[in-house]
Amino acid sequence: MVQRAQIARRGADRDTVANIVAQSRAVVRTIEPGNSAVCAHCGAPVKFAARAQLRQVIANVYVDGVWDRVEHFHEPCYSEAGSPHGPAA
Repeated sequence: MVQRAQIARRGADRDTVANIVAQSRAVVRTIEPGNSAVCAHCGAPVKFAARAQLRQVIANVYVDGVWDRVEHFHEPCYSEAGSPHGPAA
C-alpha cells in the first residue's frame, strides 16, 4: 500500500501539474468572524467588525515557482504596499 501512495505522489509532482499556477496571486474577501490573521503590511490584526463589513486581501505567495506562504492584508494596506502580489481579484 505504501508503494501505491508513493506512485500517486510522484504523478502530482510532474512539471505539467506543478506549474499550472506558479506565481503569486491575491484576492479580496470579506473578513470572517474568528479570523486571526495579521496584516503583512502594518502588523495589526485583520479583525472582523460586524457593522463595518471590512474586507481583506489574501495572497498565495510563490517563490521560484513553488508555493511558500499565505499573506493577509487589510484592503487599504494592500494598496499602500503597492499591490506586492499583483492586482487583487
